[in-house]
Amino acid sequence: MEDNKKTRYSDEELEEFRIMIDQKIAESQKQLSDLREQMTELNENDESNRSDAFEDGASNWQREHLNKLAARAQKFIRDLEYALIRIKNKTYGICNVTGQLIDKKRLLLVPHATKSIEGKLNENEDTKVVRKPISSSDIDKKNQPQKKIISKIISPKKKNDTGYNLDEDGEDDDFSLPEENLNLDGLLPDDHE
Repeated sequence: MEDNKKTRYSDEELEEFRIMIDQKIAESQKQLSDLREQMTELNENDESNRSDAFEDGASNWQREHLNKLAARAQKFIRDLEYALIRIKNKTYGICNVTGQLIDKKRLLLVPHATKSIEGKLNENEDTKVVRKPISSSDIDKKNQPQKKIISKIISPKKKNDTGYNLDEDGEDDDFSLPEENLNLDGLLPDDHE
C-alpha cells in the first residue's frame, strides 16, 4: 500500500477530511440542540404534571437517557474539533502509537481516530492484565476462617428490682440475645450434630 510509505496525508486529502469533519460537527451540533430542546420540554412537562409516581420514574429514566446522549454528542463534537486542530497542524491521520498513517477507510468511518487498528491492538496488548488462576495449593490453609464452637448460649435477661438486666448468673450484663435469634448453622463442627 502506498499509504504505509507516506509520512502524512497531502494537503488536498487533509482538506477533504476537514470538509467531512465540518459537516459531521454541524450534524452533531444540530442533534445536540434537539436533545437540549427535548430535555427542556421534559423538565417543563414534569413541573406542570406531578401526579403519578410511575410517570416520575419514567421521566427520570428519559431525562438520564437524554443526558447521556447529550454528553456523548458533546464528546464527539470535542473529538472532531481536536481532529480539526490536527488537520491544521498537518498531523491528522498519524497513529499516536505506531507513528504510521491511519488507513483512509478507518478515518472515513471514524474521523476522530487517533490510532490505527494495529496501534489500537498493540496498545490493548500492552495494557492487558494477565491473571494467574488460583489453585488450591496457592491458598494458605492457616488464613482460612475456622469454624467456631459456641460454648454458652445467652438467654434473655431478667430485670431485677433496680431495673438492671441480669443474666442467669445474677450478674449485670449489657449484652443479650434471645435464643430464637441465634443462627447456629455452620458454626458447629460436623461431629456435634
